[in-house]
Amino acid sequence: MRLHDVAAFIAEDQLGLVARRQLIDWGIPGPTVESAVRRGHLVPMARGVYRLPGAPATPEVRLLAMVLAVGDGAVLSHRSAAWLWDLLPLPTRHEVSVPRGRCPRPTDLVVHRSSDLDLAIAGSVRGLPVTGVGRTILDCAGDPTIDVELLIDAARRVHKISRTLLPATVVAHARSGRRGIHRLTDLLILDEMPHSDFERLVCRWLTDLGITEWCLHHRIVIPVRGSLEIDIAWPELRVAFELEGADHRDRSIVHDDDTERQNWLSIAKWHVVRSTYRRWVRHPSAVLNELEAALALARSQVRGT
Repeated sequence: MRLHDVAAFIAEDQLGLVARRQLIDWGIPGPTVESAVRRGHLVPMARGVYRLPGAPATPEVRLLAMVLAVGDGAVLSHRSAAWLWDLLPLPTRHEVSVPRGRCPRPTDLVVHRSSDLDLAIAGSVRGLPVTGVGRTILDCAGDPTIDVELLIDAARRVHKISRTLLPATVVAHARSGRRGIHRLTDLLILDEMPHSDFERLVCRWLTDLGITEWCLHHRIVIPVRGSLEIDIAWPELRVAFELEGADHRDRSIVHDDDTERQNWLSIAKWHVVRSTYRRWVRHPSAVLNELEAALALARSQVRGT
């Protein structure tokens, strides 16, 4: 086969790039590749990686050239993957993961050697090979400077990841004992991860205030009405703290739903304290006074029974 045809076929899925090793694997002799480079038929982009003339040299193309230069199986990972998935800002230095046993030459990339890269469900973002969202979060959990809770919040908001993705990722990688596994597991215990930034902030607020014995997403069953999930609850006291975030679009529907929930909680003899994100930010002391009053009243009723 002609070098031009082979290069065009390979480059079609690689943003116009082709690696020397790929051409060799297709039976193109090394001297032929070198001659094509000298004549300008292949434009060097990185060690052993070339761009076809006419293909744009975008930032994504330059980054992919660096990844291809690392070798077969290399994928963007850690902070770079989180950036590609729109979960973190652009890192100061890009990171890739390669199968353990590979010894790439020194590059401008941070290279992680992984014994379980086969477990990472790889994806492609803007034509760049990248670890899947679940594996990306697990990798980032090994970095103590990254707020993993915010990362998970962003993944749920941006990509609508299922509640089972991260537990399944933990289970799949449990035997490898990789960094971040215990940190992520601790966050997922009992599935008590906040669904939103607002819940996460309120959880930290309650903890900082020394208010204890609450749980997230407490589910109760009310006769006739059925199952209902409370944002933050003190089950023994039957106190519910319901949060209304800042991202509701149709406020009339939200108001109707909240009214129905509060009515049923009252029917079930729960003390309900409700706060919007805006009110909590502007008047946290007022919200705290209402919550503490509800808890005090509930405790007095429990003692009186």
